[in-house]
Amino acid sequence: MRLIGATVAVVVAAAIFGVTSVPVAAQTPAHTTGPEIERVDFRGVRSVPLHEVERAVATRASSLIGKHHLEPGQLERDVTALHDFYWRRGFRDVAVDTTVRPSGRGVAVTFDVSEGPVTVVDSVDIQQATPALDTTTVRRALRLRPGAPLDLSALDSTLAALRNALWDDGYADATLTPNVVVNARTQRATVRIDVNPRWRTRVASIEIEGNRLMSRDALRSALTLRPGGLYRRQDVSSSLRHLYESRVVASAFIAVPPNASDSLTPVVVRVQERNPLQFGMDAAFSTSEFLQVAGRVGLFSIDGGLWQLVLRGGTGNLLATGLEGAGPFTEVAPDDSIDRAFLRPTWNAQVEATRLWAGSPRNRLTLGAFGQRLSEPNAFVDRAVGLSTLFTREVTEHAGVLIGYRLERAAVEAGDVYFCESFGLCDAAALSVFRDFRRLSAVSLGGSLNQVNSPVAPSRGQTARIDLEYASPMTGSQYDHFRVDAEAAAYRPLGSWVVATHVRAGWAHTPQGEVLHPRLLFYAGGSQSVRGYRENQLGPRVLRVREADLIANGCTEASIAAGSCDPNAVPRGVFSPQPVGATALLEGSVELRKRLVWGLGGVLFADGAVVGPGAGTLSGERASTVTPGVGLRYATPFGELRLDAGWQPDKSERLPVLVETTAADGSSQLVRLTTYRQWTSVDDANGKRGLRRVTLHFALGHAF
Repeated sequence: MRLIGATVAVVVAAAIFGVTSVPVAAQTPAHTTGPEIERVDFRGVRSVPLHEVERAVATRASSLIGKHHLEPGQLERDVTALHDFYWRRGFRDVAVDTTVRPSGRGVAVTFDVSEGPVTVVDSVDIQQATPALDTTTVRRALRLRPGAPLDLSALDSTLAALRNALWDDGYADATLTPNVVVNARTQRATVRIDVNPRWRTRVASIEIEGNRLMSRDALRSALTLRPGGLYRRQDVSSSLRHLYESRVVASAFIAVPPNASDSLTPVVVRVQERNPLQFGMDAAFSTSEFLQVAGRVGLFSIDGGLWQLVLRGGTGNLLATGLEGAGPFTEVAPDDSIDRAFLRPTWNAQVEATRLWAGSPRNRLTLGAFGQRLSEPNAFVDRAVGLSTLFTREVTEHAGVLIGYRLERAAVEAGDVYFCESFGLCDAAALSVFRDFRRLSAVSLGGSLNQVNSPVAPSRGQTARIDLEYASPMTGSQYDHFRVDAEAAAYRPLGSWVVATHVRAGWAHTPQGEVLHPRLLFYAGGSQSVRGYRENQLGPRVLRVREADLIANGCTEASIAAGSCDPNAVPRGVFSPQPVGATALLEGSVELRKRLVWGLGGVLFADGAVVGPGAGTLSGERASTVTPGVGLRYATPFGELRLDAGWQPDKSERLPVLVETTAADGSSQLVRLTTYRQWTSVDDANGKRGLRRVTLHFALGHAF
């Protein structure tokens, strides 16, 4: 009925307007789909990467993801696109032909490319009407160089780099005129770029438009542009970045009037705002912290937007009782006689008030209060309440420094074995140093660098961080220490792969006779460390065992009390390895990452570390290893879901054994056996036979 109605409408229109014939296309408006494309081939592509040529055309082969059909005129458009592609890269005599032949239930398309000779650049000359750019700046801006193909994209990039360099120096109205001369006979080209800096442009005035919640004074304090100052590109970009820090500004635009062409120009800042009251929720699973849930509430328009108030809270270890030790999940409390504090939910809460642009757009001051109960798996539980203040300064667009002070009362939950071996504190009176709340007040100084192209899955750039922390009676602390923790990562493309490298180093020191707070020690092994090991299981350790298990396997109460019981005759299943922490750490990782299909990615990795010496009676012990592995990634709106399988090397070490016994007066005491037990990687594993040296880690986000 639709076709009849359309035909009648065309006939009626022809009669009204006196048309004596109706075009065929009007008579048959139905669209016919072309044959399905089974495969696409390229021949003769030698001088440019094949994947770039494939992206230049619209013709695609069908796959499991979707079907592709050959539409009328498609090949002609692709031939034109390939001519333009090669022309811009210096191949001015390229010829492209196409062949279509039957293949399966559809057709196969072949592009035959004859690249021809490439036009080479003889010289690149930058002519400045007045000297504004020095030789070094010009050299860094050149993307098109003598001896290289005449790549018009490189020429465009050179023009953009020169224009940005001029704008960075205040020449916002500079003009650049390229002139390319090609000798068709010799296939050589000369390039000249005429640069006229004209004049330095200064800001006459700044007008704010579109604001309702943010005050004009607050918005102006975010700008590095100033009336009377130079109108520079880096000030425009940094001003926009600082405006977005308000969290109220949804979008911002900085412009000058379209007809402005003078050394003094007005500037207009247009903003669009969002709701200043914002909420957020996060949830994640991991092998070491089980189910974690976090939430945040922020009010970002206090005092016209100069202050922000943010409340954050989260809890972890949810479902730990049921998941602990099952499959890839970490076994954090293997001995029923040990306090099961590691399985109880962890939590943290904090409230922060931040003064943006404190005295400068590059400054911020944060005042906070916090409380926490956090777990270091298999080691200790960290409880604290306190206050903090932090001042940060942006040095460049990608780097910053910070100085802070943290005043807190902290206490530690852990078994007697941990304190005895980590700190040499083996009686109840001495343990009150950690188990009772004490002041931990430290001054911190740090710096950071972030130059990656993506915060979630970077493929290029580098990051770095260093943190220094000092505490003593001078800072109001009952602990005395100095600690350094630094790390760096780099990301580089390698064809379709990404090479990611990471290194971390740490060192902690305390005066003779003092003890380090357990939080200041270093641990290795786990989903974000050396992935061939379970959480915190690489480094100085001690084996815990119950007195009843030793007696059931041939020891006596007397031999245990004397320390002469031989633990090597006892089955491994009754021992539990306890990490005790180290005062020094050096670890590194290398990953080869590749994006596959359907949001999936694959990773090959190798992790290594040197951990030690320990903090207490194991001070002479060091551990070192390298573990290879493979992993899968899946991109989600919340980040990269990660499953890694690390291979633990076949290593053997001698570990001390501690037994908790009951004295004659009924009190408990620790006995250290004189004979060490031989411990292997198979003893460490909790997987099934054949996979006992494979450690699985499941988490959200890359390892680094």
